[in-house]
This record gives sequence, C-alpha cells and structure tokens, in this order.
Amino acid sequence: MSAFPERLELGTSSPLTLEPDVLFVRMSETTAPARRRLQTTLSDLRLDRAGTRPEAAADRPDGVLNEPPNRSWLRTTDARSVERAEVAAVQVADDVEWVAPVYRVGTTPGPAGLVAPLPTGLLVRPVPGQDRPAVEAALAAEGLEYSAQLSKHLTGFLYFTYRDPADRSIYQTAPTIPGRYPGVVATVRFEMMPMLSPLTAEPDDMLYPQQWNMTQIRAGGPGTTGWTFTTGRADVLICIIDSGVDLEHPDLRIQGDGINLGTMSGTGAPAGARADRGHGTACAGVAAAVFGNALGVAGLAGACRVLPAAFSDGSDMEVANGIGWAIDNGADVISMSFGWSASFDFDVIDAAIARAVEAGVVMCAATGNDDSSVANYYPARHPDVIAVGASDEVDNRKSASSPDGEWWWGSNFGPGVSVTAPGVLIPATDLRGARGTDDEGLNPDGDYFLSFNGTSAATPHVAGLAALIRSLAPRLNAVEIRDTIERTAAKVGTIPYANEDGFPNGTRNDEMGYGRIDVFAALSDVWEFDLNFDVFYVRAGVLELLLLQ
Repeated sequence: MSAFPERLELGTSSPLTLEPDVLFVRMSETTAPARRRLQTTLSDLRLDRAGTRPEAAADRPDGVLNEPPNRSWLRTTDARSVERAEVAAVQVADDVEWVAPVYRVGTTPGPAGLVAPLPTGLLVRPVPGQDRPAVEAALAAEGLEYSAQLSKHLTGFLYFTYRDPADRSIYQTAPTIPGRYPGVVATVRFEMMPMLSPLTAEPDDMLYPQQWNMTQIRAGGPGTTGWTFTTGRADVLICIIDSGVDLEHPDLRIQGDGINLGTMSGTGAPAGARADRGHGTACAGVAAAVFGNALGVAGLAGACRVLPAAFSDGSDMEVANGIGWAIDNGADVISMSFGWSASFDFDVIDAAIARAVEAGVVMCAATGNDDSSVANYYPARHPDVIAVGASDEVDNRKSASSPDGEWWWGSNFGPGVSVTAPGVLIPATDLRGARGTDDEGLNPDGDYFLSFNGTSAATPHVAGLAALIRSLAPRLNAVEIRDTIERTAAKVGTIPYANEDGFPNGTRNDEMGYGRIDVFAALSDVWEFDLNFDVFYVRAGVLELLLLQ
C-alpha cells in the first residue's frame, strides 16, 4: 500500500498522478560516509540512486537533472511500487531528513513530466479580503508557520513552512485545508521541484566558441547534448599524472595540493626542470576546467575536481607511485598523457595498474604521436588501460595529411587503440602569466593555450567522459564505464569498421579503434537518476508559470 495519495489536485490545470516507483529525499549530511550509510539502506530495500534509463528517445531529458548535493531522486531497482513500510524505513535511516513522493504532471512523458511536492511548506492564497494574521492563526493548527522571507516577493500567495516536514500525513491533509477553512484559505499548493531543470546546459566560458572539440564529441552544441545530462559532480576526482598543474589557476577546481612524485611530498604544481611546463595544466583543463564561470574554457567534466600528481623525473617508479597515490586519495579516473616506446621491464607499473583495477579506477593513456604502432607504447598498450588515439577536425585519425596543417605528427594506430578523441587545435588552460605558452602571439599573457595538440590532448577528453559517466551512474564499475565509452563511440572516418575476435564492444578498425567518443551517446546509454549538478533551482513563483497555470 502506498504511503502517499494516488492523485493530488491542488488547483492545477493538469492532475498530478503518483509515480509509484520513485521517491525524493533530503539528507542532513552530504559527506561520503553519510552517502555510504544511505546506500546501504537503499540496497537493503532494493532502492537505488541509480538504475533507470529512458526507454526511448522521447524519454530523454531536455534539461539537466535537478539534484542539489543534499537531495536525491530514488527509484526501485525492479520498477515495483514503493510500499508504505519501505518509505518508513528510508525516513528513519541515518542522515535522512524527509521523504517526498514524486508525481507526473498530466500526460507529459519521461522525467520531464515528474515533480516532487516538497514537504517543507505550502503556498497559500488567502480568501480575498482576509488578512494575514487570520491565516496564520488558522494554519498554526496544521503545523504551519508564516515565512516572511519566502513570502516577500510572491504575488497573491503567502509561504508557510511546516514545523515537521518528515510528517508524511501532510500530503493527505494539505489538499483539504481550503475546505476546512472556507472563509480563510482560498487555495493551497505545494512547492513543486521539477526532476529536470528547464534550462539548457551551454557554458558562458569566454573561449567556448573556439572549442570545436566539445561540439564534435557532442558534449555541447545546439539541442540536447551530453551536458544536458551532467557536467559532473564535485566528489568525482580526475587525477592528472603529468608535469604538474597550476594550483592557483582560476579556471580549475583542485582537490587538495596534490603531490610531487619525485619526493612524494610537496605539491602537484610544476617544479624544478618542469616549472615552465604547462602540459599538465592543459590536460587538466580539457578534462575539467570549470564549467560556466565566464572564464576561459569549459572542461568536459567541468563540475569535477582535479587531483594533480607532478612528475619530477618521469620514471617508472614515479608513475607507479602516482597511480598508487591517486587510488589512496580517492581518484575515480586517472589521465596519463605520456608513454614510453622502450621495451624495458614495466613490472612496477603493472602492479600499480592491477591495484587500480581492483580499486575500480578508470585509467586512460595516450597512444603516442609517432604515426606508428601503439603496440610499442606503454602504458597505453596495457589491456586494462583505455588507449586513446587522436582524431582530427574531419573525424579521421590524426595524420600528417590532416587538414589542421600539423604535418609533423600522427596518432599511433593498431589493434591496441580503444577509442579516439579530438587532438588538434584544442583550447585549454595553461600556466598563468609569463610562464604560459605564447601560442604564436595569440595568447601572450598565458593563462590559456589555444592549440594544445597530440594524443596528450585527446586523452583527457576520454578521462573527462569517464568522470561524467561515474558522476551520472556511480554504480558502474571501471570495466562497465570503459565498455560504455567503447560501445557508444561514433563510427566516423573514412576507414570501414568491422567485427573482430577479441573485441566485444562492437565494430572497430586499427585507425580509430571503436570510433571517436560520443558524449551524448555514452550518457544516454547510462542515464540514471544519480546526478549532483550545480543546480538551477526553480522556486515556486517560476514553477507556477511552468506547471500550475
């Protein structure tokens, strides 16, 4: 038996019908331990913050999922209705403040038609001529208190907060208030929180118009794109093992101070002989430059954070230490825009990679720029690492004859290539000020690099996509994330694709691997109700115009 009414009719033109397998909860804490505690409760009840995907293209969202860090949309794992006892069990779970039902507005399909009536308060329209003190006096018996702050800019309505938002009976009693106070209250309405924000996700970063790469991979651009689903979550970490990252760059969110891999102390900033190397900062920007802050560039996973691990010597021990440090510091993805062509023993790194696999960390590495076989390049050639080649502006493997004019290099190729991503003329973050790349006079003051290139530039695209998938579908393990990236890659370029033994994720070829990454296709494939996004929160006055008139 459901804990909530099957229908809500609160003066809306469209009736609200209970979505029986979905709940909305507010948590008192958003720490990792609190989330783990909640996840344990949800698992016992066969509920999950992830586990739903659209059945058809018509169900795909036309806005970003509307989920602040302390609130979550839940769904039963087997599409059954949530029973009264299950709602009660969630309600008494540690760190849960309240549980709300979810309703469908009219016949609007998919998540765009779902709203949660919030138990925090009611919008109350008094009977014409009735003064506010009389309304306050009447509604005090309903556990409601007038909020001057939230009523200040409303027209025709007063906002009242519930003293006990955990009291689920309010969904039965609130609709009856006008009938029980006929001379005082004309109508009441819950504050409705839509599952999807009606706003599109298009960044205002100054250099975004030059980021052809983000449109090419369908992260941004017109219509519904990958960023419609998510720009990442702040608790998803991308470790950049590289020359170091500018820790004070205003367009990067850095987690902690990082580490110097030569001393296993200090910070992850470029130092020593690498102090003027902006390579790592550029990689960080491609993967995770802050999204929509009106500065510079938009990273693919621009709401995620960067863990910087800086090389001193670039030795095999430093790589192994970097992978181990990344695991120990909570990395979800490791981006490695480097490699060796030498054939010496990599056992020390192999052991670190094996540990990363056990820890569920996604690893991406560059295939190299020698226009030769990726089989000669490590760690990209390791079977547990996503080997990333570079594509050009016309969606072929980057070669000396590509139209970008960079004749001096080509992306390595062969059976080891997993996927490709844009690797020419990529706008990215750079070391600030005079240490930055002049970029042939285009960027004399540093801060940004307008033509980052190579499989080094391609790799953080794939790392960013892995972080977006982890943000949207945290239940997926590293193998499943890799499978998704490979399975949904776009079959672009002039070379035919074919099925091959030993390659389970679809057709491929040695030039492009499974294809060029497709952010929209990958996130569509795993779309689930599990996203922490810097939310565009729609307050009741706006929602009145959208849903209730």
